[in-house]
Amino acid sequence: MDNVLEVEQFKERLKTQEKRIVELEALVKYYEELYRLHQHRKFGSSSEKTHSEQLSLFDEAESEADKRKPEPTVEQVTYYPPARKGEARRNAS
Repeated sequence: MDNVLEVEQFKERLKTQEKRIVELEALVKYYEELYRLHQHRKFGSSSEKTHSEQLSLFDEAESEADKRKPEPTVEQVTYYPPARKGEARRNAS
């Protein structure tokens, strides 16, 4: 008789544990979906899309420039820092 009682207790315990497993699996799916949505909001594509008209605004200098005018020449600029106390100033020539 004790064996029958133990078997019934184990069956009831098994049902309870299986029910709990189903609940926990549903909870894991819920949290996985929350995590996926969070990652998408954080790293996903933005609602602010760049239009080609916006990029063409930066081409204004090139379109307004006089193409017949030659490019400016590059000059070499040398900078000499001011002399410290007690040091002779360098010759800038």
